[in-house]
Amino acid sequence: MSSLRTHSQMLYEADYLLAMDRNVKEALDDSPSLKSYLEIVFGQCYAQAVKQAKAETGLSMESFPVVCPYQLPEVTNDEFLPE
Repeated sequence: MSSLRTHSQMLYEADYLLAMDRNVKEALDDSPSLKSYLEIVFGQCYAQAVKQAKAETGLSMESFPVVCPYQLPEVTNDEFLPE
């Protein structure tokens, strides 16, 4: 069985991530003090995302930057597009 995700799985995951993004933004709007917590766990979240990407793609850990190349304000900005 292939470890590659199907198109429908990727669409489902994209929808899920968009919903999670909306939930995080609503929570931050409701409780701005959560932003300091998000800043604390941002690096941990990135490290977990790298592990998941490694598992899904089969790429080595060395294929990914050790530290997220983007700042928290960038990744939480709907208009941000990496160059």
